[in-house]
Amino acid sequence: AKALGVPEIYLKREDLHQYGSHKGRSIPLMMKRYVKNGIRAFVISSSGNAALAAIHAAAQHNKNNPDKPITLSVCIGNKINDDKKRRIESGIKNHESYIKIIQNSAPKRTAFQIEKTSGAKWLRQSTDDLALEGYNELASELNNIPNLAAIFIPTSSGATAQALGIAYENL
Repeated sequence: AKALGVPEIYLKREDLHQYGSHKGRSIPLMMKRYVKNGIRAFVISSSGNAALAAIHAAAQHNKNNPDKPITLSVCIGNKINDDKKRRIESGIKNHESYIKIIQNSAPKRTAFQIEKTSGAKWLRQSTDDLALEGYNELASELNNIPNLAAIFIPTSSGATAQALGIAYENL
């Protein structure tokens, strides 16, 4: 803070959130809303935190609703980081009958094809307005920080910045 010439800096540790990242704020909400509308199959193209959030949400849903399970296809690329791949594989243990990993050189194209041919809902935060609503809780938490003047989001997620902006307009 001193080096930047500001009174205080707060670090919001989203990696400590139950879903492991800020991505976990919207993916579970999206899935829950789509399930309420009768959708029971999902696909995601992600080699990181969004995939982990979807896996966790699907596993939780199936644990709480064994008579109405949902399925999830996780499309990952061939060049995925080994640690991330292990984390994704670890997340699906004991859920392999409902959650599967598809690894190839074109995960986004594969997810598109799965959506098109099977009717599974493609969980894309960048193109789904439901994703924006998922960040309302995060915005409320940030809003409780006294004298908060700026937020830096160190990710490639434009959806997160957009969602926080909309949420702050509404607070």
